[in-house]
Amino acid sequence: MRFSLRSKIILQNAMILILLFSAIFFIITNTLYSTVINKTVESLNSDLSFYQKYISGFIANQTLSQAFDSLISKSPFFCAYIGNKLGIQTEIYNNRKELLGISYPKNSYYVYQDVYYASNGKRTYIIKNTGGTQTLFISCPIYHENEVIGCLRYVYPLRQEMELLYKNTYVILLLGVVSLFTGGVISYFYAYSITRPLVKLKDEADKIAEGTFNEKISISSNDEIQDLSSSFNIMAEKLSKYINNLKQEKQKQKRFVDNVAHELKTPLTSIIGYSDILPKIKDKKDFETATGYINQQGKRLLELVEEMLYMSNLGRSEFELNISAFDIKKAVIECIQALSPRFDKFGIKTEADLQSLLVLADYAKTQEVILNILDNCIKHSDCTVIHINGRSSESTYLLDIIDNGDGISKDDLEKIFEPFYTTGKNQKKSSGLGLFIAREIMKKQNGSITIISEENNYTRVTLSLRKGVDSV
Repeated sequence: MRFSLRSKIILQNAMILILLFSAIFFIITNTLYSTVINKTVESLNSDLSFYQKYISGFIANQTLSQAFDSLISKSPFFCAYIGNKLGIQTEIYNNRKELLGISYPKNSYYVYQDVYYASNGKRTYIIKNTGGTQTLFISCPIYHENEVIGCLRYVYPLRQEMELLYKNTYVILLLGVVSLFTGGVISYFYAYSITRPLVKLKDEADKIAEGTFNEKISISSNDEIQDLSSSFNIMAEKLSKYINNLKQEKQKQKRFVDNVAHELKTPLTSIIGYSDILPKIKDKKDFETATGYINQQGKRLLELVEEMLYMSNLGRSEFELNISAFDIKKAVIECIQALSPRFDKFGIKTEADLQSLLVLADYAKTQEVILNILDNCIKHSDCTVIHINGRSSESTYLLDIIDNGDGISKDDLEKIFEPFYTTGKNQKKSSGLGLFIAREIMKKQNGSITIISEENNYTRVTLSLRKGVDSV
């Protein structure tokens, strides 16, 4: 059988209340019973002591045999007198436990342990159930010259005392029932206050399972449940972001696959097309032209595959960089010198305003990033001047590469770092992997790359590098 959490809390509290009430009820009733009996025994003992002395005084000046005879002859008188005086059953026994006198002969009782103990010189009492009534039997010895010659016994039905106990018991039971009912009501609302936010959390979890992440849970209980709801909201928010990121990555992967297919299709189409017409070409010059195109497109295809393999390696943990401190000015000048023939060919002037400064990065990979950026300036910007400036902060070095070319549109700027993405007018000039690779390299060496551009005006690429130890 399945129990709800609310039912479990109510049942648990009910069991605790019942056990607690049972313990309290047992302690109170037993304490009350002991108190009533002790008070009754104390009162009877006082009277018993008085009449014990009275009888002992009556036979005090007699010999032992005379005392025995007097006790036998006077016991009915003593019992009648004490019984009428106190309104209680009174009995006198000799030291052989034989009944000598009784105040109410019609009410005869057994000789119990109290008489035996009293005949041996020990005062005691017992309680017996006689005829459906709790009855107190209390006995004390009768002495003559320090020798027990008999005993005096009171027989006291505890009717009034038991009636008082029963009434008190009923009152305690009634209070217990009221307390249990009140505790049950309180337990119900307490369980409800605990389970209501949990039910709310469950409902929200069901909504999340169905794909709804936008609703916030508002619980003000000032306890762990409120903390749980806050954590739940944070979890839902992170899940929403994570799923959105997954959707974006899925779209990026789709665009990547589409772009790869497109990039591979173009050279493959050319290769297949020229290879189909090769058997039909008879002119040597046309044959060489066709094979030249096949070779050119094959190299382009190989270049694409190598760039994709390189890009794949960038994402692997085993791809390591050789981080060291080197002079950033020296690295940039070498890049400019390597591309100077191309700058001259396209009529591009370079201006470098740099200072010798140590940075922490991979020397070769950093030059690869700079060469890639400068190559993009040559291929895509139609610029005439490239400014290369350095600026320093407390722990980083910022390298700015600025051209005065065509710039990049806002739409293209948002996607410029995606693999295989190229701007509209330059789609045939590159694979679109250069900037993606540059960004991944900068990330690997704890740096960054950012691009700011204004169409038909300029483009600024900024590399952020860590300073070397001697530079800080």
